[in-house]
Amino acid sequence: MTDNMENKIHRALQRVPPPPGFEERLLAAVRSKGPKTTLSKKYAWRLALAAGLVLAISIPYIHAHRKRRAEEAKAQLMLALRITSQKLNYVLERAMHEARVNSNPSPAEDTQ
Repeated sequence: MTDNMENKIHRALQRVPPPPGFEERLLAAVRSKGPKTTLSKKYAWRLALAAGLVLAISIPYIHAHRKRRAEEAKAQLMLALRITSQKLNYVLERAMHEARVNSNPSPAEDTQ
């Protein structure tokens, strides 16, 4: 079955000569459409100038936006670090208090 499929593909992909007059008709069709139009130099310069102006105007705004986002992220990080520091200090104070309470026996325990 594979050989049969390969034969079909091979036959389908064989070179077939073009019909008579094909080249002439093709060339006539290409000539009738005329030359491909391109951008004039004046228009291209205007387009390049407009693109340059857009970049020149937008880059400072993009920079300011990124700087503002970085400052916001820094503020959030500093807040998170302050909160974490406060929580760790609280846990440390509790642990130290518990250690003092457990290391000093109460007077009632001494008399017994």
